[in-house]
Amino acid sequence: PMSIVPQASGAVLDAIPDLNFRAYKYALQSFSRHLLPDQRVADCLHKPVPGVSVVPVKVRDDINRARYGNLVVCSRVWQCPVCAYTVSDVKRQRIAAVISSTGYYPVLLTLTVRHFSLTVLRVLLDALLKAYGKVTSGRPYMAFSERFGIVGYVRALEVTWGAFNGWHPHIHVIFLLRVKITPEEHDEFRQWFSDRWLAKLASFGF
Repeated sequence: PMSIVPQASGAVLDAIPDLNFRAYKYALQSFSRHLLPDQRVADCLHKPVPGVSVVPVKVRDDINRARYGNLVVCSRVWQCPVCAYTVSDVKRQRIAAVISSTGYYPVLLTLTVRHFSLTVLRVLLDALLKAYGKVTSGRPYMAFSERFGIVGYVRALEVTWGAFNGWHPHIHVIFLLRVKITPEEHDEFRQWFSDRWLAKLASFGF
C-alpha cells in the first residue's frame, strides 16, 4: 500500500492540461452544480461578482487561451473540479519554488489502505489518518528523520472512487531532505516506511 518516487519530474510539474482535460473539468463542475444547487459551486464561474455589471473576455496570447473575468469563484476544492485544479496548481508552483530555492531533495511517498467496494469511506479515512499520525511520531520516527536529514514535508489527502473497488483515499507526502540520497538509501527509506506503515495499519484492523 505504498509507492515511492525518488524525485519529482520537472516535465510533470510543468505540464499544461490539454483542451480535452479542460472540457472534462467543466463537465464535472456542471455535475457538481446539479448535485449541490445551494452551495457556492453552483455559482462558480456562472454568475458575475456582486456589484459588477461587466464581464470582460480576457485573452492570453502566450498560451492561446481566453476566459471570462469578474465571475464568482467558489474555491471549494472538495466540491469544484475547476477550483480544485486551480488551487492545486498554485500550491504546486509554491512547492516547486521552495525546492528550487532551498536545494532540498524531494522524496515522494503515496500511502493508501486496502479497500473494497462496500468499505465505508469514514472507516478508511480514520485508519489512514491515524496510521499516518502513528508512523510520523515518536522516537523511531525522530531517529528516522535524523538519519535522512528530513527538514519538513508537504502532505495532501486525495480521495477517489471507482465502481469496482469503491472509495480510495490516499496520502501524498513530499519529504524534503537536506541532501540527495543514494539508490541504496532510497531502498532503506522505502523499507522503513513500508514496514511501519503496514504495522500501524494492522493495528487498526487493516
